[in-house]
Amino acid sequence: MKKKTKKAKRFTKQTQLQVRTGLKGGQPCESDANCTYSERPFCVNSSCKECRTDADCPRATSFCSAGNCTGY
Repeated sequence: MKKKTKKAKRFTKQTQLQVRTGLKGGQPCESDANCTYSERPFCVNSSCKECRTDADCPRATSFCSAGNCTGY
């Protein structure tokens, strides 16, 4: 198995970040349109988040806390 070059490692990290956040290179979002990753579709305080309000969470028992759905 070939060893990854520094350039390949950097590209892999950037791609993983983009997949996770929906943004390129860790850029802050300006609107929901910048958040393309389906699990974090809302731009909250310049960062892509899972929710803005309790109604954005998928289950009735979940609530929105700091941009993430939590609950029992």
